[in-house]
Amino acid sequence: MTSGKLHMKETPSERAEKDLRKARKAARRAAKKAERYRGGDSISDEDSRDSYDGSTGTSRKRRRTDRHHPPSNSYQWTESDTEYGPPPPSTSTSQAQKPDYEPMRAELEEERFREKIWDAVEDDGFYASSSRLDSVEAELNSYSHVPNRWRTSSGSAGGKGVDVNPDQMDDEEYAEWIRAGMHRKKNPEYYEEQARKHAERQARTARDKAIREETKRLGREAEEERKRKRVERELRKTDDAKERYENGWKSLLAQTRGERLTFCDIPWPVVPANTKSKASLSTDDLTADRISSFLFSALLKPVGEEPPKTKKEILRETLLRFHPDKFEGRVLGWVLESERVKVMEGVGQVARALNGLSASTSAET
Repeated sequence: MTSGKLHMKETPSERAEKDLRKARKAARRAAKKAERYRGGDSISDEDSRDSYDGSTGTSRKRRRTDRHHPPSNSYQWTESDTEYGPPPPSTSTSQAQKPDYEPMRAELEEERFREKIWDAVEDDGFYASSSRLDSVEAELNSYSHVPNRWRTSSGSAGGKGVDVNPDQMDDEEYAEWIRAGMHRKKNPEYYEEQARKHAERQARTARDKAIREETKRLGREAEEERKRKRVERELRKTDDAKERYENGWKSLLAQTRGERLTFCDIPWPVVPANTKSKASLSTDDLTADRISSFLFSALLKPVGEEPPKTKKEILRETLLRFHPDKFEGRVLGWVLESERVKVMEGVGQVARALNGLSASTSAET
């Protein structure tokens, strides 16, 4: 049986070391390429900053050998050249042999940016333990400024712990993610101002909502108050009409003089539309609904004011008054000849409405 090499699963720390070595190697390649273009002022592996040895977990110092002693036939670089790249060649040079510095400058700037990122990570001490990648991820996840296309639907501009998985990003996305995190770290005042404005907007929204709710509540209370007052006015109006109704029947039954009555002089069991004028009442007003509202209004009073009569008692008493035969024998003789037909028509309407109310009341019980 042949024994194969055992392949262990790559740990996060090993993956981070591998990514770091790749970034360093890419930076060195770009630096060497730039040195070849500018005339041989090359930067060796010792010409960059501190490097990290993944196998030993230690750092070693790198020295710049030829930075301050360039060859006599090469260009003397300055600090601005280090920042912005080499100057363009002399105009006397042949245009056919003029190199294109723009791609090289872009590549150098990108590599310098990557190197600054890793140097900043090393300076913060994230790689001091075996769990350094988890520390980097946890630190950067605390930054709220993450591109919208990498946020989940639950992410928010002001929240922490944005659901972003760096393992699912390519190099460009990962670089932009780190760039955003570093920008937040280096500009805390800006993000504090954004958080303050966000809190003010939330407070203003909550305040406006509270005002709207209070306005609605006050509106409901005002509407209920208007309804209560309207009911009270209707009850007072009905009470006044019932008082006139009872007094009218007392006067009618006690009639001794030869005074002639009209249709409007009869105390009908309804509230007239115009309480100040009896002439406004007609047979069209003698409906079952208006008769029911008038007769049963006493049942709406609070219990304890006065013992109200039951519906059956009220209907029985009213039927005795408006029974056609009894009404004709007791009252019709006092009515004008010209008004008798109209009065008996009204008495018939009242009697039919009372019979209907009695039937419905019996069905309810």
